[in-house]
Amino acid sequence: MPYSRNLVNRCHEADSSFGFNPISKNLIMLVTQYKKSILLICCIPVVYLLFFFNLGQYETLTSHESYVAVPAREMLHTGNWIVPEFGKLPRLQKPPLAYWATSFSYWLFSDISEWTTRFPSAVSGILLVGLMGLWG
Repeated sequence: MPYSRNLVNRCHEADSSFGFNPISKNLIMLVTQYKKSILLICCIPVVYLLFFFNLGQYETLTSHESYVAVPAREMLHTGNWIVPEFGKLPRLQKPPLAYWATSFSYWLFSDISEWTTRFPSAVSGILLVGLMGLWG
């Protein structure tokens, strides 16, 4: 027992000589324990800036965005969620998940705009980054 108490006293003396107090030791332990959570919280503003800043600013939809936006809008108006249509013609070249997500975005925000058209892509990008972070 004297050996372990002597070791504790030496560690305490070394800590006090370097200016560590019990509060800073506890803070260091908390930071190391919750490192991933703190990193995640710090990444939220970066993710917002990368994925959502000026998302609906540019009013011109590219050709690919229009090929997703028009069938999604027609799905929402007609209620036909099975066969996507572009100009009353079936559009079966792509799987309908992008159309469903964009239609859900239109329905969720009660608006058909550039922002709601691009919202599902931004969310899927965030989910992909999060998944890659978990795989680590």
